[in-house]
Amino acid sequence: MITTRRLWPALAVLVGLLPVVAAWQAAPAEAPRAAAPPDSGWTPLFNGKDLSGWETWLTRAPGAQTPLGLGNDPLGVFRVQQDGSLRISGQVFGALTSTEAFGDYHLRLEQKWGQKKWPPRLDRPRDSGLNYHATGPHGVFAGVFMQSCQLQIGEGSTGEHWGIAGTLADAAALPEEGGVRYRPGSPLVTVARGGIRADGAVEAPAGQWNRIELIARGDSAAYFVNGREVMKVHRLRRPVDGREEPLTAGRLQLQSEGAEVFYRNIEIRRFE
Repeated sequence: MITTRRLWPALAVLVGLLPVVAAWQAAPAEAPRAAAPPDSGWTPLFNGKDLSGWETWLTRAPGAQTPLGLGNDPLGVFRVQQDGSLRISGQVFGALTSTEAFGDYHLRLEQKWGQKKWPPRLDRPRDSGLNYHATGPHGVFAGVFMQSCQLQIGEGSTGEHWGIAGTLADAAALPEEGGVRYRPGSPLVTVARGGIRADGAVEAPAGQWNRIELIARGDSAAYFVNGREVMKVHRLRRPVDGREEPLTAGRLQLQSEGAEVFYRNIEIRRFE
């Protein structure tokens, strides 16, 4: 027979364990794993101090007889600002070109216009651009740009596609006065000369920052302006010795074209 005196030590142990049992029951079986940061995998393309990883190419300065060429920028056309942003004055036509080539990536940046304009843009909309899949020598196009594809950045035209120095692209587009305009679901057309107008203007007012994104996979690319897809191109290619060669990778170029423009937060994320 078990007496009360013999049960008392066991009861005391059980009472002492009740808070532990309650805490165990309230705790989850396994703590949830922290989600990966949404912006993980992004790599800045500017260090905010200098132009490391980039090279300059400029045509003739005003009054000069010969091009400034590679690495010669006495007028400071390309300069990193104290806040880490990039200023392109536009005073001389040219390009800031990445020393590294990229393929299969998501590129994002922010852009806004400055106040200064230079001939021949004094009475024209401001203009710049992001060239990608750039290959070959500098200045092959009009003495300024490499052979490439262009995501146009311009007042009223940001998000257009242009072929530079003979590159070709297919896009779902409809004809309109003076050209063709991207329209999702339309028949694919090949544009060999001129550009493909973007699907609507979604640019911020002058002086405010625009968010511009380029997603390049294989020989296709999509352009986004302020979160909206405005262009998708396919079969990016270039003529080589009488045949067409796919364009799937290349260097990046930021254009100087007669208008002051600022860029910041230029980042890239490669696809596996």
